[in-house]
Amino acid sequence: AIRAFQQVLYTDSNFPRRAEVHIRLGFIYKQLLDYKSSLKHFLRSYNDSTLANGCTLSRQEILFIIGRLYEIQGYLQQAYDTYEKLISTFAPPEQTVSSPNGEQRNDHKLEAKVLRQLGWLYYYSGDLQTGQDKEQRLKKAIHSLETSIKYDNTCGISFYYLGRCYAACKKHTEAFFTYRNCVDKLDQNADVWCSIGYEL
Repeated sequence: AIRAFQQVLYTDSNFPRRAEVHIRLGFIYKQLLDYKSSLKHFLRSYNDSTLANGCTLSRQEILFIIGRLYEIQGYLQQAYDTYEKLISTFAPPEQTVSSPNGEQRNDHKLEAKVLRQLGWLYYYSGDLQTGQDKEQRLKKAIHSLETSIKYDNTCGISFYYLGRCYAACKKHTEAFFTYRNCVDKLDQNADVWCSIGYEL
């Protein structure tokens, strides 16, 4: 598959679905754990003029994947900057669109994922050049994770990360109840059970 996609890019540099080809190559390389090549192709798709021709991913979704690839490779400052850039592209919560039947639509799933990762970065990395001490970082992490859960309360990982933040702040009761919410969603996750055992 890699060869076929590369051949398309090589034979026709003006291919109208060039961005989609880069997305596909990015996913293939990510699956092969070649994160450097994956990042290269997702960056190319993000900056490609053919992205507007209709791709399987939106510009925001591509940027989220780019942030995750930075994070996976340990480029935490680039991941942080990418997530912050992405957060600035979302509409404020008060501008959430309602569906035709009057129900509130959840257009914030991606924003919830970004806030979850941003909160986790604040929690575990003191190396970010944010100019904040540990207490400030934990407050920002908790705020990001609570907002993430507000947008998507079905993600057990967000509850787990929030529980870790509460535990770091010595808020053991809050941590325990947050872990319990996580267990409801991720009952097979050993990390959650170990964290609960640590809190007891």
